[in-house]
Amino acid sequence: MGFVPAGTRKDYIKFKDGKAVMQVLAKEFNKDPNPYQELADASGDCYEFMPKNGKEKKVDIRFGAYEATLKKIELADIIIDKAKGTKRKLWNIALEDVDSDGVIKEVVWSEGLKSYKVQGLVNSLLTIEGSIDGVFRFTPYLAKNDKGTNVSVRYNGEKLSWKYGIDEMDKLAPITDAVDGDGEPLLDDQGNQMKDFRKRIAWVKKQVEIINVKLQPKAEEFQDEDPY
Repeated sequence: MGFVPAGTRKDYIKFKDGKAVMQVLAKEFNKDPNPYQELADASGDCYEFMPKNGKEKKVDIRFGAYEATLKKIELADIIIDKAKGTKRKLWNIALEDVDSDGVIKEVVWSEGLKSYKVQGLVNSLLTIEGSIDGVFRFTPYLAKNDKGTNVSVRYNGEKLSWKYGIDEMDKLAPITDAVDGDGEPLLDDQGNQMKDFRKRIAWVKKQVEIINVKLQPKAEEFQDEDPY
């Protein structure tokens, strides 16, 4: 499976620490010629590391913003441990980019089921009238009060705002305190109140269906695999 032709390079991107981070296999990065040389030169911020699973060395290429076209958003069951058959649900945001040599790249941006980045992206995309087929610029930035990384979105050069404000979202799809079957508060291991995201997740799923209809051409589903 996959939504671009066979032979197309597939990369993975994430937004953390106020940066866009392309994560690639070290053996691919160290090829001669290096297919990521242009991006690495523009970035000037690359480092090689061994991931926790200890499978293969990888390289993080960090840069300020990323431009691409949006192909599809889908909720996928990602295999975390093939031996145990462990899976978890992630949002896969399918992007497409073309390098200076004209090579098409399938770029996957993955986020957790409750991701506020995905909620913000979806809320921004809802402001676009008609079909969605332009170029997006994703610029990560550090949120206030040390609450992680947010991503601002531009579409064809214009910064997108949210269709629904925070207060409207709290009414449309509230995130509530989680309770057990007896109505008692559910607490985590540290004794903190857990949250119930079911209404918010259901709302995001519904909006994603609307957005995918507006994306042209439609993409096939991604292969379910662990991107990192």
